[in-house]
Amino acid sequence: MIFFISVSYVKAQTDFAREFYPLFKKGFELTLEVAEAMPDSLYSFKPQDGAMTFGQQIIHCTYGADGAIDIYVMGNKERQYIEPDASKMSKSEIVEAVKKYSKNSLENMNKLTEEQLPDSINIFGHFKTTKKEAFYFLRDHITNHRGQANLYIRIAGLLTPNWGYFK
Repeated sequence: MIFFISVSYVKAQTDFAREFYPLFKKGFELTLEVAEAMPDSLYSFKPQDGAMTFGQQIIHCTYGADGAIDIYVMGNKERQYIEPDASKMSKSEIVEAVKKYSKNSLENMNKLTEEQLPDSINIFGHFKTTKKEAFYFLRDHITNHRGQANLYIRIAGLLTPNWGYFK
């Protein structure tokens, strides 16, 4: 029975989702590793005034993906883009949020049909793209902020997680 459920799930995915899903999922997994590598006591660390804190970097990149996909790609008019305040969250709350936002983003990607992927959208009201291209933009956005968070770990004198899609 599990075989048939997994086969029908894979058949439900678009060609794009089948190809992009593993990469997008791995990006979220790497972000989770970075989030888990920083001690709770350093989640408010930032290298200079005006920079995001470590916790803000992690929340921003994962909520950004979840919110942008749900609101702009999926067209959820009931939701507003209101990023959680990472300064009021513990490490465990942020780690759980990363898991939730990752799951939501991946599930929504799998709901799209081939016919919907080329649809034109405006992310955040000023970035015109297609639904398919939005996923590439969001993957890059996650990578950018994860990289910054990873650098915060190094600046704090700690070891970063081993990077790699191939580990």
